[in-house]
Amino acid sequence: MNGYTFKDGEMMMWVGVRDPNKAKYPGLYDNMVAGGISSGYNIWDTLVKEADEEANIPAEILSRRAKPAGAISYTIVNGYGIAPEVEFVYDLELPSDFVPANNDGEVEGFELMTIARVKEVVVTDKFKPNCAGVVIDFLIRHGLVAPDNTASYVEILNLLHSPHPF
Repeated sequence: MNGYTFKDGEMMMWVGVRDPNKAKYPGLYDNMVAGGISSGYNIWDTLVKEADEEANIPAEILSRRAKPAGAISYTIVNGYGIAPEVEFVYDLELPSDFVPANNDGEVEGFELMTIARVKEVVVTDKFKPNCAGVVIDFLIRHGLVAPDNTASYVEILNLLHSPHPF
């Protein structure tokens, strides 16, 4: 889930920083809220659970403000094999005075970034790769990355919505 707000009329995005002791992608930038869908949970239940655990976002804020924004799809190829993935995307406009706080120890902290800063870090190895796709999708949907200002715009769109190879 992308968490964003406005300060003095400027859009800002909350970005998580993963705990440096996590086994995978320690210390990297991450979505404000993210997590796999466990058995017995649906997408919304997972979002509510993860939002509470990772960012202390009350369910009542989610129910009033979180908006489903589609999905991205990609395929991971690594030493374990080939894995098709789908990330369900939500956007949450937060009150300007809201500050996320981690409850489960998986997040070291949060940074409120300008969109210019988000655009800088999302394309580096400092951002968890699959979560970068969710942020780039947000930037596209909000007109912050567009065909007129991004030479590889169509390629990016194709990468965010890749068909699975099987």
